[in-house]
Amino acid sequence: MNHTVFWAKNDILLKDNIKDRLAVFFLYGMFQDKRMFMPNVFFERDEILYKVKGDKLIPRKNIFHFQSSNFPLIYTINERFFNILAISPFFKKRIEEMLFFHFKTLKEEINKKYPTTKLVILEYSPSQTLKNISDDLKKENIQIISFSDDLKLNLNQRKYYIPNDGHPNKQVWEIVTPKLIKELEKRNIDITEK
Repeated sequence: MNHTVFWAKNDILLKDNIKDRLAVFFLYGMFQDKRMFMPNVFFERDEILYKVKGDKLIPRKNIFHFQSSNFPLIYTINERFFNILAISPFFKKRIEEMLFFHFKTLKEEINKKYPTTKLVILEYSPSQTLKNISDDLKKENIQIISFSDDLKLNLNQRKYYIPNDGHPNKQVWEIVTPKLIKELEKRNIDITEK
């Protein structure tokens, strides 16, 4: 989540010179909520984190001047602390605000280069956080396609994940792609080049 915003802001995400993209898809899983507040211990070496200031998402400074993702004990403590905070109503609102501004900022950055490009969030598994901000996202012209609600799929089974990785495997996309194309057609989201 935070890396996608960084890549979009720094013209890395869409750096080729295609005339105009028809849509950008973002695969969203609830684990990304945590990544907005803390790095991923396994592969993040640059802690790219943001905060909301006014109505903008701005880079957050690392006040400790070290990368906590390089210290498993510190990371584990932070992760447990996040899990405790995440159930409080106040912090749930904070997570929703951060998620909204990440998607809003991503859409704004994409539309700077490609003004007519749509941002479509693919909700991998049901998320109350995403559901709570869905009306605000629609106002920003950001669409959500839920794998469970819209595509009628339940992909939260071990057979659909890359072993020891946690990411969707090839089988998921063989199941999702035909249903996703039908859903895009139903919503008049054209992803075929003219």
